[in-house]
Amino acid sequence: MVVHIFGLPCDMSAIHNLAQAYNLYVIEDAAEAHGAEYQSQRVGSLSDIAAFSFFANKNITTGEGGAILTKNKNIYDKCNLLRTHGIKRKINDKKKWNYEIDELGFNYRLSDINASLGSTQLDKLKVFLKYREKVALKYNKIFENYDELKIPTLKSNRSHAYHLYVLRANFKKLKKNKKDLFNFLYKNNINLQVHYIPIFLQPYFKKNFKFNLKDFPNTLNYYEEAFSMPIFYGLSDSNLYKISKLLIKFFKL
Repeated sequence: MVVHIFGLPCDMSAIHNLAQAYNLYVIEDAAEAHGAEYQSQRVGSLSDIAAFSFFANKNITTGEGGAILTKNKNIYDKCNLLRTHGIKRKINDKKKWNYEIDELGFNYRLSDINASLGSTQLDKLKVFLKYREKVALKYNKIFENYDELKIPTLKSNRSHAYHLYVLRANFKKLKKNKKDLFNFLYKNNINLQVHYIPIFLQPYFKKNFKFNLKDFPNTLNYYEEAFSMPIFYGLSDSNLYKISKLLIKFFKL
């Protein structure tokens, strides 16, 4: 299972080669990648199964819920069975009310209202993606000339959905810390986020699993540097430049 993190597609050619070598299924976690493309193919159409999230903060929303995409009829039938309590109706059964429960399932269906909202959002996806891309490119233009800041990288054979725009700062070199940055911007009515806090730092996992932090140097380095800039449909240029100027002011760049 691979994750198209922040909306940037993974290297699916390399992943499929590995899957074929070991006879594996490939599942795409496309929760953040609505509309992104890899080699001119939409994310979600590249593998055996793809899962999308339509939570309220995603590029398109149904309020809550998600969807599974697959070209495999057996997987499709299995998903249909599991999402509706394991119930199977016999099409030609003379008892029109009859149904059978073949196995334990779940109540994982979108309501008609949620699905209708999603359908209207889907019609607007291209517009949403273009807007997010414009915001991301403006951020890039502002920050790309600062060596102490790393902007998101984009491969030539992929398009980014920009569900999130994550900057990385060399806080040690800049002699600053992330907590002070967040407090500084919060006082200016700007609330940053961090995506994501490593699982092995969370209380439950620290309590139940004996992780050695030395095993995760890249993850910890990323966590120390990364923070998510505001990016959403409707973010105005004036607010974008205000946020950027305050960030540059904090770092004294």
